[in-house]
Amino acid sequence: MILNMLESRPSEWRNVVEKVFKVLILFICIIFAGANSVAAGDLNLSDRASLQAAMQQYIDNRMIDGAYLDFELDTGAIRHLYPIKAHPLILKMDSHFVLCSSFRDEQGEHVNIDFYVARGERAFIVFYSAIDDRDRLMSLMEQGKVSRIN
Repeated sequence: MILNMLESRPSEWRNVVEKVFKVLILFICIIFAGANSVAAGDLNLSDRASLQAAMQQYIDNRMIDGAYLDFELDTGAIRHLYPIKAHPLILKMDSHFVLCSSFRDEQGEHVNIDFYVARGERAFIVFYSAIDDRDRLMSLMEQGKVSRIN
């Protein structure tokens, strides 16, 4: 109907409107495909965003003067870790998830922190964080207990 109304306008406007409609239809298809993908082992966009938000909130709530503190049990030292980047990759472990974020310590050394997350009644909740313990996560992946989500 809208395209019929534009018939009296120059052809370039019609092309623009047709392209906008195609993009809009594609966007709607992606949204509906994402909403139905949980059953196929994927997470929808809303769950992905909620997982990332849960991790970020967990980090933010534990920051002291801009640093995430790590207590090293072996030495008794406390390291100050500074967030760099949240990784977009989300891993699945049974009904739980694993997310990762990059940090740097006081010497500028790279430190990964893995966050283990469960779905709560109303939100996702971080229940464990593993600082610089990537070998353990890789072992769980090799055992097939943790896998990537598409």
